[in-house]
Amino acid sequence: MDSQNGQTVAIFDLDSTITSRDTHVPFYLAYLRQNPLKWLKALPPLMAAARYLAGDRDRKKLKEAFLNSFLGGVPHVEASAFAKTFAQYWMERHVYPGARAQIGKHKQAGHVLILATASYHLYADHMAEILGFDHVIATQIVLDGEGRIIGKLTGENCRGDVKRDAVRALLAASYPSVHRVFYSDDLADRPLLEDVDEAFLVNPNTRTHQYGKERGLPILDWRTTAASQDAGSV
Repeated sequence: MDSQNGQTVAIFDLDSTITSRDTHVPFYLAYLRQNPLKWLKALPPLMAAARYLAGDRDRKKLKEAFLNSFLGGVPHVEASAFAKTFAQYWMERHVYPGARAQIGKHKQAGHVLILATASYHLYADHMAEILGFDHVIATQIVLDGEGRIIGKLTGENCRGDVKRDAVRALLAASYPSVHRVFYSDDLADRPLLEDVDEAFLVNPNTRTHQYGKERGLPILDWRTTAASQDAGSV
């Protein structure tokens, strides 16, 4: 879509906002079911997860440990084909009814849709295509010269300030004068929640719910079948 004055851009987080569950671990578990010998490489990511739970909250290192152990050396084209199958399965079973309705409402109104997530582009792109998004902002992975995954992220994990800055860059380049609406479940998205024109919290946990009450943000329940909120010019 071309940028227009007065246009609305609707930005959606993915995990636990559109989907009822996080996608990261289920993606790997699904991959391991098809590639059971990869379980032999499970020790490094399990150790990284233990360090994370013990207080080493570096999500980039955690993601790279999983990526390197389970997808390191795999051709991107092969991983993407699996990711497409996973995305189709996940979108059929784990999308909040209210999220589908709200996305459809924005699409019907002609709004630009942006999926902004810390999940990998590897499968987020396929999920966004299924749902009809115009743009995807997600975590990038590094490929070698032969198109194989090498177990590293391109830049930082697309979370917090990184996600906000990526959204800002996309809007500045393609949609410089828009009404910005954002939906998220998580305080990790606080930088973007506080950077848009309208912010909505979706099925938040207790801490996020309290933050929303303090800031006067609408609290949405997308477990129902109806779109929860008129936003912008919807």
